Amino acid sequence: MALWNKSKECRQAVLAQTGFVVSLGSLLVFWLADVIRSGFVSRYFSPHIFAVLAILFAVWWLHMRTQKNKHHPWLRIFSLIFLSFLFLLIVFICGEGFGAFRIVFSLLAAGAPWLFITLIDSKN
Repeated sequence: MALWNKSKECRQAVLAQTGFVVSLGSLLVFWLADVIRSGFVSRYFSPHIFAVLAILFAVWWLHMRTQKNKHHPWLRIFSLIFLSFLFLLIVFICGEGFGAFRIVFSLLAAGAPWLFITLIDSKN
């Protein structure tokens, strides 16, 4: 069955899964190229862009799977809390350059997964 014959939710899940796999694969390839020849990739752009994309696509894919499977609503809440805590820690630990705004940006980063899911859930 072709992708365009499936329902909208199924198409979104397939797109999220494909985006996750492609961004994770790209991250690994560019990371390996940078390990083999130091600075080959990181001199031109940061491969961490693919890590951020992989996280966003993973959240989207997990959201579509938990939305389809209504038996485990706790999985969605647990994953959002875990990602919020992870983002808060990453920004707080690595955010020395933010200075006095370190706590504010950490809290904003903790709210990012919730905002992302809210945007996915919106119908318009």
